[in-house]
Amino acid sequence: MRKWVSSPDYRAAVQVIVSARVEKGLTQREVERRLGKTHHGWLAKIEVGERQMNVLDMIAIARAIGVDERALFDDLVSKLPENLDV
Repeated sequence: MRKWVSSPDYRAAVQVIVSARVEKGLTQREVERRLGKTHHGWLAKIEVGERQMNVLDMIAIARAIGVDERALFDDLVSKLPENLDV
């Protein structure tokens, strides 16, 4: 497994997305549909660490879920350590 996928900091970023999606009662497939993804599994791959999520993906996912991306980033930042391992 690649280092970025298994790092606690990256997993925290994925977890804020998963938590927001679950809190809104949305399936991965519904979020993908809202994003216009025609193939199932795009979000699942992000959530299990098979695909890297970049900042634009995170913003698009937040909007598709129906949460404010700034609040999502604030939530993530509050979970991260002072020094990130990049």
